[in-house]
Amino acid sequence: MKLNPLEVGFASERLIHEVSRDLRETTDYIVISDAGNPGFHYGNYIQLKEHFAPDTKELEGIYRRELPHIVDKYVFTANADIQQDNIRESGLLGGLVASGYSVDAAFCLTATTAVPQHIINGYIIRPIVSDKDWMQATDNQLLCRDYMGSGEFIIRRMATACKIISQKHGVWLGAFDGDRLIADLGLFWNRQKSLARFQMVGTHPDYRQQGIARQLIERAVEDYQSPGLIFVIMASGRPQKIYEKCGFRPISSHVGFIKHI
Repeated sequence: MKLNPLEVGFASERLIHEVSRDLRETTDYIVISDAGNPGFHYGNYIQLKEHFAPDTKELEGIYRRELPHIVDKYVFTANADIQQDNIRESGLLGGLVASGYSVDAAFCLTATTAVPQHIINGYIIRPIVSDKDWMQATDNQLLCRDYMGSGEFIIRRMATACKIISQKHGVWLGAFDGDRLIADLGLFWNRQKSLARFQMVGTHPDYRQQGIARQLIERAVEDYQSPGLIFVIMASGRPQKIYEKCGFRPISSHVGFIKHI
């Protein structure tokens, strides 16, 4: 699969929402909409394509038209080169920041294989399959991501993940200490199986600092890699360092712009 670095970010974002059918794409942008859960900002946003950099007033008009159920915020994302030079030169970054937007940036990292760690700790890694497994995975995600407004979004996203996996477009892996789920992650691939995106990697607070998340990622890459398949993950800060130890390398930035009104 040959894509430029900015296209990888767009393609990986599309593959998740295309399957769950909450995406609409135009020539200039992609609309991600979850009308049932307006409280969590990254459930409802507009992703701007590389060539599209209108002024702030036009952007906000597009947002109100495309996402009329969101009345308290504007949320946009854009993919950028590592230094974010392309969005700075377009004037998009400066224009939105000057208009009161906060900036939330992460890196798009990719790999085709993983660097093995070989930690033996007695935990079992296997796919999530039963209703009990899914309940534990949802509880773990709620525990790992307890920031305001995310609870309902996470519950809905986990239900969507279960549906996507039942359609053979992904897998959800868990690490278990006996019958207790202690870490989990999602991996979704597109219909061509040329791109696979990691989602919601999370370890229970009682089991952190043991390398369990890294083992989950390595196991997923090992079990599901195939010729030409690119694995993608979005991260920043400490999680990014974990993924880089697994063999992932940053190829572009993913920048979010948020303004509460």
